Amino acid sequence: AWADECGFTLLDYERLFIRNAPSNTRSGKTVYIRKEFHERITRIVQVIGKNELSLYSYLDNVLEQHFATYQEEISELYKKRNSDIF
Repeated sequence: AWADECGFTLLDYERLFIRNAPSNTRSGKTVYIRKEFHERITRIVQVIGKNELSLYSYLDNVLEQHFATYQEEISELYKKRNSDIF
């Protein structure tokens, strides 16, 4: 698995993703995801998160890590595909 190749451990995974998000859902927005992903994420939250972790927190943590990991690539692609208005 990718995690093994990068030296990513089970403890790293729990530390990054199985923790409560710093904010709450009241300030969030509704998004739709595939049914299969929802079912999978629900099982992760229930089993690994011991029913103490919300779907919101898990997804917030995953997105936070994704943006931190790929910030440069996302910024470069955004600039490349976003032309100035003037």
